[in-house]
Amino acid sequence: MPGVQIFSGAHADYHRASDTPDKVNAAGMVKVATFVKEAAGYLIGREEPMALAGSRSTAAALPDNPPANTEGQRRVQFGTVPDFAHTAEGVRVESVVPGSPVEQAGIQAGDVLLEMNGKTVTSLRAFSHYLKTLAPGDTVNATLLRDEETISVAVTVTPR
Repeated sequence: MPGVQIFSGAHADYHRASDTPDKVNAAGMVKVATFVKEAAGYLIGREEPMALAGSRSTAAALPDNPPANTEGQRRVQFGTVPDFAHTAEGVRVESVVPGSPVEQAGIQAGDVLLEMNGKTVTSLRAFSHYLKTLAPGDTVNATLLRDEETISVAVTVTPR
């Protein structure tokens, strides 16, 4: 079943206990509320229900009933806040979590993660799936694009 997440953007404290009310993006919330109101009005006014169009190849690869155990869940912290608006290949780093493995490795906001241990990072989804294969203490050779220069850094992930 298709789903959509609508938010005004991420920051280093997003979805953490340190995400306090002073970090609320009021102007972004107004944009989100306006969009949701217009989208809901459009959907309510449609005579025909929405239909999913396009390829089922991605959906077909996902299990219908994922297991209830922890297998396939992320166990490690990397330490980047991704740029959710980035549409090119790779994962652009919006910000770095202070004290995280990537900060210690020297990854900076604006870097674009292209490969991890030689595997191409095509999207945020691919990045997330790759993190699920790692265990705390694993070291990843990350290839990044920084200011039109390709660099490699070693990142040792920590427990989540």
